[in-house]
Amino acid sequence: MKAFYFPEKIEIKNPTIIMGSFDAIHIGHLELIKKAQSLNEPIIMMMFEKPYELPNKSREMFEQLEVRLQKLSNMDIDYAMVVKVDSHLLTMLPEDFMKELKETYSPANIVCGKDFSFGRGGAGNPDLLAKVFGEVHVVDMKKIANKNISTSIIKEQIPFGEIDFANSLLVAPWTTNIKIGKESEFVLEEVQIKPHSGFYAVTAINNDVMYHGVVHVTRQGKNIIHLLNNSENLQNKDFSISWWRQLEITIKDQGDELRDEHLEVANRFFKNSL
Repeated sequence: MKAFYFPEKIEIKNPTIIMGSFDAIHIGHLELIKKAQSLNEPIIMMMFEKPYELPNKSREMFEQLEVRLQKLSNMDIDYAMVVKVDSHLLTMLPEDFMKELKETYSPANIVCGKDFSFGRGGAGNPDLLAKVFGEVHVVDMKKIANKNISTSIIKEQIPFGEIDFANSLLVAPWTTNIKIGKESEFVLEEVQIKPHSGFYAVTAINNDVMYHGVVHVTRQGKNIIHLLNNSENLQNKDFSISWWRQLEITIKDQGDELRDEHLEVANRFFKNSL
């Protein structure tokens, strides 16, 4: 997959552009991708670099850009068009955005969800897109318990430790890229949404090698990773951490120490699930 920044000119003939912010890539987005694939043209998937800086979004990052790009690559998307959130974009009229999109990429098809909005004040919508691009393929939003599946619903789960439910709505487990420091501790980015204190079964990838482990989020907000069957020095190594399952949530006046049973439960989970 090739990633590029809007409005960089690239040579793609008659692409289908999937439009959205995609701060999380969830199962509702699969319907957009399936529709785009059915049109049998090269696919460009639009993605905001920092969607949490958009006016209508929460101010916390769900996943880093690099994580989202890797997930798209795993789904055989041809191109990712990354859009920077800056003063120019935020004041851009919908008509100007569409003009630049059309003149630069000449899309054969546009695919978006019913709730997609763009341009200054979110004034652009699928009806406006249709006036410029002709037929626009508007995909119904996927629901769960009569509610639209959305990034906001998924993001709400993380601070409560509901990793399992969040992952059930994502195309791949919630993932964070980190660097491990002293004593196997790592720090999440300041804008990164934070999980509840507790213990979580994770996979950790470094240089294409996958490890199984447990992350302990202490009540003081420290993140400590324990890799199963590993004795290597982890300090200063970069890892991609996928959070697979909540093992235990810790609250006030409850024990906050890693126990053998946490490692045993995680080990059984990975043996049975991966």
